[in-house]
Amino acid sequence: MSQQLARLFQPGRIGTVEVRNRIVMAPMGVGYSTESGHVTDRLVAFYEARAKGGVGLVSTGGAYICNIGENKANHQGIWGDDHIPGLRKVAAAIKGCGAAAFIQLIMPGADVPERPLGIPHPLMGDPPAKRSKQEIESIVDLFVQAARRAKEAGFDGIEIHGAHGYLISLFLSPKTNHRTDEYGGNAAKRARFACQILESIKHKIGRDLPIIFRMNGNDYIDGGLTIDEAVIQAPLLVEAGADALSISAGIFQGYHWQIPTMMQPSGCLTHLAAEVKRVVRVPVITVGKLGNPVIAARVLDEGKADFIAMGRPLLADPELPKKASEGRLEDICPCIYCSLACATKKTPPDFAASCSVNPVCGHESDYVLKPALHPKRVMVVGGGLAGMEAATILAQRGHKVSLYEKANVLGGQWNIVSSLEPEVAALTRYLSRGMEKAGVKVFLGKEVDKKKVEEDKPDAVVVATGAVPRVPEVLGIHGKNVVLAWDVLSGKVKVGQEVVIIGGRATGLETALYLAKQGKKISVVGVRQIARGVGWFLKWYLKESLIKYGVYLYPGTKVHSISDSGVSVLDESQVFFLKADTVVIAAGAVAQNKLAEQLKGIVPEVYTIGDAVEPRESTEAIHEGFKIGLQI
Repeated sequence: MSQQLARLFQPGRIGTVEVRNRIVMAPMGVGYSTESGHVTDRLVAFYEARAKGGVGLVSTGGAYICNIGENKANHQGIWGDDHIPGLRKVAAAIKGCGAAAFIQLIMPGADVPERPLGIPHPLMGDPPAKRSKQEIESIVDLFVQAARRAKEAGFDGIEIHGAHGYLISLFLSPKTNHRTDEYGGNAAKRARFACQILESIKHKIGRDLPIIFRMNGNDYIDGGLTIDEAVIQAPLLVEAGADALSISAGIFQGYHWQIPTMMQPSGCLTHLAAEVKRVVRVPVITVGKLGNPVIAARVLDEGKADFIAMGRPLLADPELPKKASEGRLEDICPCIYCSLACATKKTPPDFAASCSVNPVCGHESDYVLKPALHPKRVMVVGGGLAGMEAATILAQRGHKVSLYEKANVLGGQWNIVSSLEPEVAALTRYLSRGMEKAGVKVFLGKEVDKKKVEEDKPDAVVVATGAVPRVPEVLGIHGKNVVLAWDVLSGKVKVGQEVVIIGGRATGLETALYLAKQGKKISVVGVRQIARGVGWFLKWYLKESLIKYGVYLYPGTKVHSISDSGVSVLDESQVFFLKADTVVIAAGAVAQNKLAEQLKGIVPEVYTIGDAVEPRESTEAIHEGFKIGLQI
């Protein structure tokens, strides 16, 4: 282990619990419980893998302290004593691997019909009724009983969820708490409910049960909680019984601060933890894109926090702590902070979380690499994410694998994303290293055609040739002032000062922001809703950023024609003109799969994966590569 990571692997303490290092697995709802909120073997295996990977403390995803009724999203429950036996298995699995086991307790707030404060929720609409003082007392008791169950189940401690728009967070925030009694009016009074919960648990369950209190350092919405008020509330929470404070952010429209996107900087919330740390004497936990161990260690060295919480990075690689402690940083599968498989797509009936870059996440007992019964010569065509993943898995299972990429570099379309956010280029390096270690022969600058396949005579071919930009049929589309978004983002072409972008989905909006930051005047034309199909968190971030940079958005607008001076667009049967020096096409992509058709009847086995099937996200590319690697 290098000296620069030394602080990250020093033991620490939270209350009465000794923690073997400074890495905390942040609580995340993964949807692996039953509809009645009971533990499954899948959930136990998931947490056991993270504890075995070397994390210091696991705070399991939020357990609901009240029966939330229809539970199609399979949230974990702790509202009844019948949940204790299953939770005991989780705690034992975590502790058996040497990690401290905590469980997060949640009371729903804005996300259920019965909400506590007499104002409309911006996403739900219907006005909730205020909680009476009698109701508040009963909720406090629900937390106490949940804490009792956690202790009986063998957890070392608990975490109280007081952030992100759940009930306690709504009391803490001036945006949502308009009460005028002792539970509202100023920052200290708004903290009374949270303090009452902490005091009651310590009094009735015992001071030997450590409590982490998770709170927002900033709501990041107009009129919401700011760090100035958070530092007033933090000492009160500690005085009431919090043994550590975990500082997060984001509520309602601030979702992209709750779960930062790939476009936000690493450690984007550490300044909030640093401010809280100045006013309390208990450990402070920070979070927010800290999966890079070097950056995480630096945060500790700078005194901004005492512990580092990681969520998505431990989905991507459960062994991140172990690999980092052994100095194997290049072997860590990097989180790309896309939230595509772990958060955005977590809606019933497919709520269960996974990971774009780690298909094994949530399938720890199911996906096991077994040696191929009949090793084959396999040709993989295409060196993007899908092709690299397939080649690695196939080679690890004993197949003789050759990968061909027509470009001179690996990565495919992911290189375009990497040009915007250099940190995510680590994924290409990781996959490339995986192929090297597995013994895959890689040929760059080699385009494969039917003749090449006939010459090599492989037993199987995996076609992962990706996609090409879709160019709409519009008058003037082949003009000299018309360029492709992919070429703009990769730096192949330059654009003028005034730009019209045709396409309002992810690529179009990311291109718009990229150019707007350069001081360009940008207009985005979208045939349908702007940001359609973009993940929730990235959507919030992009819209907020585009507004900040003054980008003009034209949803529901069809391009009529393109000229040397701009674009004529049609909006509700009216044509208007947008002046432009450059017109950028970001109208999606089309699969490039001619090779697969040509090989039918020539090769015994031909498989098509990734965007060569249909243009989609990185999740589908890697998962399909992984699964075909298991199948052949």
